[in-house]
Formats: sequence, C-alpha cells, structure tokens
Amino acid sequence: METRRHVLLLVIALFAAVLHTASVEAQVDQRALAEQLLRGQAIERSRALEAAQALGPQQIGPELRAALIKALEREDRVHANRYHADLRGEAIEP
Repeated sequence: METRRHVLLLVIALFAAVLHTASVEAQVDQRALAEQLLRGQAIERSRALEAAQALGPQQIGPELRAALIKALEREDRVHANRYHADLRGEAIEP
C-alpha cells in the first residue's frame, strides 16, 4: 500500500511538472509571436497573426495582446496614409 502511495505521488509530481513546462512554452511562443508581429517581415507577421487567432481571446496574454493592438494601429496608419495620398493624387509604393 505504501508503494502505491509513493507511485501515485510521483505520478502527480510528474504531471505537475509537465503542465508547468507546457505553460512556460506557451508563454515563450506568445513572446515570439509578439516579436514577429512587431518586427517581422510581412509573411512572418501574417503567420503570427494567424497563430494568435488560433489561440483565441481567452488564451492570449498581455504581451501578445499589446503587440496585436500595436500591429492594428500600424495598419490603420498605413491605410490612412494611402487614403490621404490618393486624395492628393499621389502614388505610394505597395
């Protein structure tokens, strides 16, 4: 009976360690996604956005959420600049 208890405690400890590791890896992934959104090339930003969408709102941490907001603000500025340039009759590179 005592051996069963030790095995059960060991299994619980291993399970807790695995959950903790998975949580840390998820945080690292979100940090990497945030970096790609803010500093990556267009294809990297697109992939990071798709990955963030796949996470869902409840799973997104504050760092990734802030990066998504900054990326949205950047896109807003780009579209506003294009709109105003079009009104002035200017051509802007894609």
